[in-house]
Amino acid sequence: MRPSSPPGRYASLLLSGCQDTEYSYDAYFRGRANGAFTFVALSALKALSPKATYRDWFKAIRKALPSQQYPQSPNLYGSTNMKQWKVFA
Repeated sequence: MRPSSPPGRYASLLLSGCQDTEYSYDAYFRGRANGAFTFVALSALKALSPKATYRDWFKAIRKALPSQQYPQSPNLYGSTNMKQWKVFA
Protein backbone atom coordinates (compact mmCIF):
# COMPACT_ATOMS: atom_id res chain seq x y z
CA MET A 1 0.00 0.00 0.00
CA ARG A 2 1.26 3.49 -0.85
CA PRO A 3 1.86 5.95 1.96
CA SER A 4 -0.58 8.82 1.85
CA SER A 5 0.21 12.44 2.45
CA PRO A 6 -0.75 14.13 5.69
CA PRO A 7 -4.05 16.00 5.73
CA GLY A 8 -3.70 19.44 4.30
CA ARG A 9 -3.91 21.32 1.06
CA TYR A 10 -3.87 18.27 -1.21
CA ALA A 11 -5.92 15.21 -0.31
CA SER A 12 -5.15 13.46 -3.61
CA LEU A 13 -2.92 13.43 -6.65
CA LEU A 14 -4.33 15.25 -9.67
CA LEU A 15 -2.90 15.56 -13.16
CA SER A 16 -4.79 18.24 -15.08
CA GLY A 17 -4.70 19.25 -18.73
CA CYS A 18 -4.50 23.00 -18.17
CA GLN A 19 -4.51 25.84 -15.66
CA ASP A 20 -7.80 27.07 -14.21
CA THR A 21 -7.69 30.11 -16.50
CA GLU A 22 -6.93 28.17 -19.70
CA TYR A 23 -8.73 25.93 -22.15
CA SER A 24 -7.94 22.28 -22.80
CA TYR A 25 -7.82 21.81 -26.55
CA ASP A 26 -9.37 19.04 -28.61
CA ALA A 27 -8.06 18.06 -32.03
CA TYR A 28 -7.54 15.16 -34.39
CA PHE A 29 -4.43 13.07 -33.87
CA ARG A 30 -3.67 10.36 -36.38
CA GLY A 31 -7.22 10.68 -37.71
CA ARG A 32 -8.87 10.29 -34.31
CA ALA A 33 -10.56 12.93 -32.16
CA ASN A 34 -8.77 13.36 -28.84
CA GLY A 35 -7.89 15.95 -26.26
CA ALA A 36 -4.40 17.35 -26.74
CA PHE A 37 -3.49 16.61 -23.12
CA THR A 38 -4.81 13.04 -23.29
CA PHE A 39 -2.93 12.33 -26.49
CA VAL A 40 0.34 13.76 -25.13
CA ALA A 41 -0.09 12.08 -21.71
CA LEU A 42 -0.70 8.64 -23.25
CA SER A 43 2.21 9.04 -25.65
CA ALA A 44 4.49 10.03 -22.76
CA LEU A 45 3.20 7.15 -20.63
CA LYS A 46 4.14 4.61 -23.32
CA ALA A 47 7.72 5.89 -23.30
CA LEU A 48 8.24 5.84 -19.51
CA SER A 49 10.47 3.36 -17.76
CA PRO A 50 8.82 0.90 -15.35
CA LYS A 51 10.43 2.79 -12.44
CA ALA A 52 9.03 6.19 -13.48
CA THR A 53 7.26 8.41 -10.97
CA TYR A 54 4.31 10.71 -11.50
CA ARG A 55 6.77 13.61 -11.46
CA ASP A 56 8.71 11.92 -14.31
CA TRP A 57 5.51 11.47 -16.29
CA PHE A 58 4.54 15.09 -15.73
CA LYS A 59 7.98 16.29 -16.90
CA ALA A 60 7.58 14.22 -20.08
CA ILE A 61 4.15 15.77 -20.70
CA ARG A 62 5.52 19.29 -20.17
CA LYS A 63 8.07 18.72 -22.93
CA ALA A 64 5.16 18.77 -25.40
CA LEU A 65 2.68 21.11 -23.69
CA PRO A 66 2.24 23.99 -23.83
CA SER A 67 2.97 24.33 -27.52
CA GLN A 68 2.25 27.00 -30.08
CA GLN A 69 -0.68 24.99 -31.40
CA TYR A 70 -1.96 23.94 -27.94
CA PRO A 71 -1.21 26.75 -25.45
CA GLN A 72 -2.35 24.84 -22.38
CA SER A 73 -0.13 24.28 -19.35
CA PRO A 74 -0.75 20.96 -17.60
CA ASN A 75 -0.48 20.76 -13.82
CA LEU A 76 0.39 18.11 -11.27
CA TYR A 77 -1.21 18.73 -7.88
CA GLY A 78 -0.37 16.75 -4.77
CA SER A 79 2.19 16.39 -2.03
CA THR A 80 5.87 15.91 -2.77
CA ASN A 81 5.54 12.37 -1.45
CA MET A 82 2.65 11.55 -3.78
CA LYS A 83 4.50 12.93 -6.82
CA GLN A 84 7.26 10.40 -6.09
CA TRP A 85 4.86 7.43 -6.34
CA LYS A 86 5.72 5.03 -9.14
CA VAL A 87 3.24 5.24 -12.00
CA PHE A 88 3.31 1.49 -12.65
CA ALA A 89 3.05 0.39 -8.99
